[in-house]
Amino acid sequence: MAVTFAKGNYTISYMAPLRDNNLQDAFNAPYQMNVSLPKEFDVRNPLLAGLSFGANVTRNPDNTTNVRWDKATSFDLRFYDQGREQLLYLFGNFFIIIAIVLLMPYLSTMRKKE
Repeated sequence: MAVTFAKGNYTISYMAPLRDNNLQDAFNAPYQMNVSLPKEFDVRNPLLAGLSFGANVTRNPDNTTNVRWDKATSFDLRFYDQGREQLLYLFGNFFIIIAIVLLMPYLSTMRKKE
């Protein structure tokens, strides 16, 4: 993953590994921020990703993602990989199956009463 800033004098330091697929920061003055995510990460599913206000998301033809903020004093970006998206769909399918199994006795008694 790469974080890019407009041309200027900046001091950037990396203090710890990136955890929980979340990137955030705050600045003293507004800046134009660009975050480039490699093709294995995405931000398009609102159930899994989170973007702070004003984010412009662009999906490139090579499946990389660019997220840009104009004149932002802070940003928050939560992204996910394909494994998390598959787990979400698996959980959703499992939840729907359980709901159907639990509703079947109720629906069958409703038909018998009519």
